[in-house]
Amino acid sequence: MNTLKTIYDKLGDKTELAKYEVELGLVDDLTKLIQNNTKSTDNANRLIDNVSALFKVLNGIKDEIDSMKIQLSNIEGAKANLGGSSQDINKIILQVETQVKQLGLDVKGIKGYSTALEIIKTNNSLIKELDLSKKVAEKILAELR
Repeated sequence: MNTLKTIYDKLGDKTELAKYEVELGLVDDLTKLIQNNTKSTDNANRLIDNVSALFKVLNGIKDEIDSMKIQLSNIEGAKANLGGSSQDINKIILQVETQVKQLGLDVKGIKGYSTALEIIKTNNSLIKELDLSKKVAEKILAELR
């Protein structure tokens, strides 16, 4: 009986030892899973930070787009003001030129005449620039949609 008890005792020790080996293996598996999850959560947090930063950038861009739309809506009014001013100045210039010719004087000697011609030239140039700016801005906005 002593021999049998010794054998059972030894088998019991081996069973216990095997049990600990399994448990150590599970602990190792759990440790690896925790490490992998830590990498995953770090990656997820990094993505959240990146997306949050991009949201801020995109919101800023959206604000700029809204501002561009407002500016575009003002272009026609600015062109109308410049065109109207040029027409008014041109009417007066024609009257001045007619009267100066009747008097036999040189138009260039009339105060403000050269400035008025420059204003008309500048206004026409600005109208062209406004048209070009509007065309380019509308194209960009269409591409963003």
